[in-house]
Amino acid sequence: MEIEKVLQGDSWLGHPVHPAMISIPIGFWLFGSIMDGIAAVTGSECAQEAADYAIIGGVVGAGIAAATGVGEFLRVPQGNTAQRDAVTHGALNAAATAIFGVSASLRTGQHGRGKSTGILPKLLSLAGVGVIIYTGWLGGKLAYSYGVGVQKEHIEEEDKQPLSQDIKEEQMPRAHA
Repeated sequence: MEIEKVLQGDSWLGHPVHPAMISIPIGFWLFGSIMDGIAAVTGSECAQEAADYAIIGGVVGAGIAAATGVGEFLRVPQGNTAQRDAVTHGALNAAATAIFGVSASLRTGQHGRGKSTGILPKLLSLAGVGVIIYTGWLGGKLAYSYGVGVQKEHIEEEDKQPLSQDIKEEQMPRAHA
């Protein structure tokens, strides 16, 4: 089996694996940032330790998500807007991982010396959360607007839904106030 197929997940999972793998770093990083906030308000060492380990776990998980993201990138049509958005998505996720990596590095230097995690690692994590919110939106745009990773050939005819760009204006649902 080709490495590309393994990273994409279709051949062994039946659908793309990247959407599942991104939940690992996102979950760890959001949890870590929430625990940072709780530790800052309450002074809880337990909450701070949970935050520190969660940020580190997210960095590890980001490696898995990045590998599967490369598999998805190989599906993106070349030389168009989707490719530009995919490159931006990947580059900003790498930047977010670097931000969280610096935060994790600063955190690990504090343990074992009786010091609490300072404000800089927490601020870096908040900045990282901002970046992953935007890259998540870009990832959604890649899937829902451009159909990256959508396996149209496996969808039964009666289950097919039109892509958003294929829906005519008069077919769009309207909210009524």
